[in-house]
Amino acid sequence: MTTYAFWIHGNNVEVQDPNSVIEGRFDWGTQYINRSDNENWFHFPIPTPVIIDDVRPPLIRVFVFYNAVTATINEVRVRDGSRLVTAFTNLNLVGDHSSGPEDNINSWKIDPPAGIAFGLGISVAAAIPRHQAIIFTTAGADFQSL
Repeated sequence: MTTYAFWIHGNNVEVQDPNSVIEGRFDWGTQYINRSDNENWFHFPIPTPVIIDDVRPPLIRVFVFYNAVTATINEVRVRDGSRLVTAFTNLNLVGDHSSGPEDNINSWKIDPPAGIAFGLGISVAAAIPRHQAIIFTTAGADFQSL
């Protein structure tokens, strides 16, 4: 089997409520400083190989690298277009996890593997205290040939 990896840089992330944060895009990623004490969603559109050699390769793992020293990652959702593939909930993740994959901290196995038909989106819910920040450096996904 062959594994295909598709990633985007952290400066491609989109915030759901842009009015609630101060956004800074840099060559190393995107930093969001919260204007109030609330949770926000951050969305990563991942380039998606919906068909390779006439086969839909299954999604086997997703990644989101972040620095949440003063924030908390609460949930990660994986979608195929509008369809929810899976959600990782009640995570309560903190710390700097921006430089390499760590199982169930910034990388999550998709079990069972899922075919993606329309486009992969990874969404992250983060609670950020007022005037504190979260940084996203990259996000990606692994697909496997059949």
